[in-house]
Amino acid sequence: MSPNEKTFYVRTLLGHEKAKEAKGGNDRVFTRTADDYVKRIDDAYAHGDRRNVDAIFEEMGTKTRNQKLETRMLRSAAVSGFWFLVLQ
Repeated sequence: MSPNEKTFYVRTLLGHEKAKEAKGGNDRVFTRTADDYVKRIDDAYAHGDRRNVDAIFEEMGTKTRNQKLETRMLRSAAVSGFWFLVLQ
């Protein structure tokens, strides 16, 4: 795939993420340029990653603050629930 085609594809992925964010359903933020993501995806493949581009790209997003808070709350609830069961 040519560098222009790669950049175009990553831009479509970024557009999809922006649409999800506008609808309120995105738990990751993608703040880098398309060219930077292309370089990082190429590096992943150069280091032996065999997943498809979408999967690699998805992991490059930064979790939003709400997602981090939800993760902490779920962990806390799981620990509390565990101790509740143990102490009964």
